[in-house]
Amino acid sequence: MKKILLISAFVPSRKTAGQNYTRQLIEDLSGRYEVDLICFRNRSEAEGIAVPDTNMLKCIVVDKKDKLFNALKLPFLHPIFTARFQWSVVRYIRKNKHRYDALIFNFGQVFAYALFAGHSRKIVITHDVMIQKFSRQKNIFGYLENRFVKFSERLLYKTATLIFCHSPKDETLIRNIYGVKAHHISLYFDELLLRTDYKTIVPKDYFVMYGAWGRKENTEGLTWFLDEVFPRTPRLNIKIIGGNMPSDVRRKIDETDRVEYLGFVENPYGYIAEAQGLIAPLFHGAGIKVKVVEALALGTPVLGSAVAWEGIDLYLPLGEHTRIVDTPEEYVRILENRRLVTIADKIRLAQSFRAKYQTKSILNYL
Repeated sequence: MKKILLISAFVPSRKTAGQNYTRQLIEDLSGRYEVDLICFRNRSEAEGIAVPDTNMLKCIVVDKKDKLFNALKLPFLHPIFTARFQWSVVRYIRKNKHRYDALIFNFGQVFAYALFAGHSRKIVITHDVMIQKFSRQKNIFGYLENRFVKFSERLLYKTATLIFCHSPKDETLIRNIYGVKAHHISLYFDELLLRTDYKTIVPKDYFVMYGAWGRKENTEGLTWFLDEVFPRTPRLNIKIIGGNMPSDVRRKIDETDRVEYLGFVENPYGYIAEAQGLIAPLFHGAGIKVKVVEALALGTPVLGSAVAWEGIDLYLPLGEHTRIVDTPEEYVRILENRRLVTIADKIRLAQSFRAKYQTKSILNYL
């Protein structure tokens, strides 16, 4: 059996979108290849769950101090690309590269290893075209940082032999900005999502907000919504799913009526399937949002900002309840004048989205 070395910025687990993608990618690859894994986790995170048939060579713990120190190791690259950089990993790659048919670098935080790999098949999977994220900064510092990111990202893409992204939009961005070819592949549908039984689902009158709340862009959107929209929507009930909620935001939630924080849930898809909709007010970030794809695949409408819909907006329109929403006034108008979503509505939306969403696998190209 052919062999792959996978270097991933995250451990394989169900706890966050990045971790879950790593888990699903390994399962996909393991049907055809023997997979060795080097991965990383933050010091505050629990241990990841190793996937069967995978040899986890190293799981390296990093914290903020490590990330600052790593930036000094490769000062010609923006720190976002060096956050997981360790010379010990470079030494392992260079010593053992002959054992592998391909090297796969999963997430931009580990792309720097491709510069030193010395292998004929260096494959990168990008989940965010970083130049798009940083181009939203409009001050002089943002302009300079944008140039730094662009230089770094171009260098890293140029060193890869194969580039994968997750939307036609990102594929076009990479081609137009960096002059290199990328291939878009679909996100995976979690097997727990696919096992959701609509015969047992009864839509309830609440909305969900779902994410990894340790990420600043997620908590900024949540706080904005609770401050600017929620007080003006007396009909609205919210359940919030996901771990690592900052303590100050948690206090705000606990002090707010009609909002329930569930924390990390091993199988969140029942809550999402029963909800009237997913609310996703994101104002920063780049790349396709897994939570939006998963909600639509479950037939749950999505009210989200233009940033939340990036890379997925080509599938619109998908019905009266699913749309791009950016202002408090739009949210209030839609939420206060909505009709209840039925199980028939959900089945139609799920079937429509799944039929449109392409099922391109990385295995089609390897």
